[in-house]
Amino acid sequence: MRFEIPSTLIAELRRLQSTQSYPDEVLQSEGAVVLSLGLGPAMYLTFDGRIIVHPYMENLPPYEVSDSKEACCAIVVGAKNRKSLLVAFSLTFAPKKRSRLRTV
Repeated sequence: MRFEIPSTLIAELRRLQSTQSYPDEVLQSEGAVVLSLGLGPAMYLTFDGRIIVHPYMENLPPYEVSDSKEACCAIVVGAKNRKSLLVAFSLTFAPKKRSRLRTV
């Protein structure tokens, strides 16, 4: 499952990325934006729209999320943690479903 990241959102994601000072393998290998660190697995958004989860506390390797519910949860948690609603409301599903994330 991937999100389509509009070009207008890239600058905001780069700004968020520039505030990251936590060096880990996913940030270094994927050039990702941290959505969540702390309790539970680490979650990341890559610039090509993938969600990467790293359950490091269980000594498991990072994996790309394929479940749409898990991916949407990661985006919402990341938007809350990073104080950037722009992220949650600007991403769309790709490639087949083009529906927008909706607020509840």
